[in-house]
Amino acid sequence: FRTALDGTGANVDTASRHHRIVGIWFAALLLCAVARLTPAAAQAPAICGTGATETWIAACGTIIDNPRESLPNRVRALKFRGLAHYRTGDIESAAADFTAATTLAPDDPEGWINLGMMRQTRGDFDGAIADYDKAIALDPASWVAHVDRGNALRLKPDAAAAIAEYDVALGLKPDLNSALRGRGLARQMRGDLRGAIADATAALRIEPGDAEALMGRGTAYRLQGDADKALADYAA
Repeated sequence: FRTALDGTGANVDTASRHHRIVGIWFAALLLCAVARLTPAAAQAPAICGTGATETWIAACGTIIDNPRESLPNRVRALKFRGLAHYRTGDIESAAADFTAATTLAPDDPEGWINLGMMRQTRGDFDGAIADYDKAIALDPASWVAHVDRGNALRLKPDAAAAIAEYDVALGLKPDLNSALRGRGLARQMRGDLRGAIADATAALRIEPGDAEALMGRGTAYRLQGDADKALADYAA
């Protein structure tokens, strides 16, 4: 009887040890699997948006494709990957990422600005303006959206509406050289050469090396008949 008890006890102890060993072994296996699978996922947040473009795109993709990743992080990764595609000239992939970002986060004004930029690059100025309208409805104080909307209107072309949009942007941020430059170009389109020169000069005070402002002012000087000043701006 004692032997039976001892044997049962030994069997219980042995089974318990086996369960513990199996548990430890399974945990170790799981850790090994995680260790093999997670380096890219662990590093992705730090790489997505920085470094070489190919690495950037891959890292952002790791975040986007991870179903356990939070929605804000996936949206952020979509925007960064879209920007990386844009930098490489892959406009279609950039537009796809920015569209996905607005689908996941329709209340994010930056997403609509990015999508508008893509449409504008494709020459779809009305579509871009509609996207900028959505961004402005979400954030009326977004000077970025107002400047981009002004650019789309100028390129459409609708110089008068563009000038009004640049005025709004400058009301929000008076030292905005992109709005001054754009308004100068729109004024030039309307034949207001003095206004165009004044805006380009103000833009160049903020950013002296602004090539587009120099070119625009040079053209306005040329149209005024001042060849020397025009040549000086073209040569700068």
